[in-house]
Amino acid sequence: MGRVSNVATNTNLEGAMVRLEGTNFSARTERDGSFELSVPAGSYTLAVSYTGLDAQSVPISVQAGASVRRDIGLSAEIYKMSKYVVASEREGSALAITLQRQSLNVKNVISSDAFGTLANGNPGELIMRVPGVVGDSVGSDIRFVIIRGMGPQLNTVQVDGNRMANAGSAGATRDFQFQTVVADSIERLEVTKSPTPDMDADSIGGAVNMVTKNAFDRAPGRRISYSAGIIWRPFEDRDEKPGRRGYSFSYSEVLGEKKNIGLSFNYGMRETGSIQDTITQTPQQVDTDPAFISGVSPQDFRNIRTRWGGNVKLDYKLSEQTRFYSNVSMNKHFEHSNHTNFTYGTNTTVATRDAAGNLTGTGGIVPGYTSDRTEWR
Repeated sequence: MGRVSNVATNTNLEGAMVRLEGTNFSARTERDGSFELSVPAGSYTLAVSYTGLDAQSVPISVQAGASVRRDIGLSAEIYKMSKYVVASEREGSALAITLQRQSLNVKNVISSDAFGTLANGNPGELIMRVPGVVGDSVGSDIRFVIIRGMGPQLNTVQVDGNRMANAGSAGATRDFQFQTVVADSIERLEVTKSPTPDMDADSIGGAVNMVTKNAFDRAPGRRISYSAGIIWRPFEDRDEKPGRRGYSFSYSEVLGEKKNIGLSFNYGMRETGSIQDTITQTPQQVDTDPAFISGVSPQDFRNIRTRWGGNVKLDYKLSEQTRFYSNVSMNKHFEHSNHTNFTYGTNTTVATRDAAGNLTGTGGIVPGYTSDRTEWR
């Protein structure tokens, strides 16, 4: 038995291949990096490999009736190049590739750290990067996801394999709204595009599983991380708060004499604002050019969103094969929308001119309009 970890990032490696050279004995590491092999007494060479890291082989000797523990630390030449090599994306991508390879069915896995910190904290921004998945935005914020071209009401969403309620904020729908979830407590996202026999039959489009962070994901010890920032855009000067704050805090620790109790706490808050200034025109309904414009509608959209939330997770490992956990999560989303709309228009009758060239009649469209220019009277 033993544990496989990344010595550069101090992270336990899930899905690493552990095998005894020259034999048929092999195993894959669990989420906490642990593995166990039952072999006859003798001398062996233990070989460990993981995507993106250098393989390692170590000799071991097993005595009859005794157990041997060997922890393996993997690394790669890339870490010797510079202390500040971008390792977050590298490790996140390696984990996703490893889990996809070992999955019993076809699914896509995205590590939350593979794309860095999300400015708005919306997990929908990650899911929409999966092939075959499209994000449906409302006011520039991803609200729904469409999998395989099927509506969001045909998808299911889970947290750690437990079904989440699908309930829209408006209307009697089954659309799960991702803008109400904060991504700071999520370790990775798993997207299954085709339902398998063990899944509920109402996930015709696909299923999304949000796996929360776990203290056992990293080597035993205490880990604290935090971030803070502000987004400021000069063209928001019409709003009373041009600066948009954002911060996150994460704490995890493995406790107990046997290092079998894991405690993690994650919290994040994001303020985001979106501004859209649009002009909608009402053209003449004809099949040929030119066509006049009979209406113009300038619109000003101001959406100020605040989302905050997190989770507290307690894990207890009774043994290497048995684990109990309790996860309490909370998410809250507040959106202030200010939409201003003005409409200017005229009747759709083209005016006429008399012999002197003066406009006559009640028509609102001056004759001589083109595809680029329409004059009203």
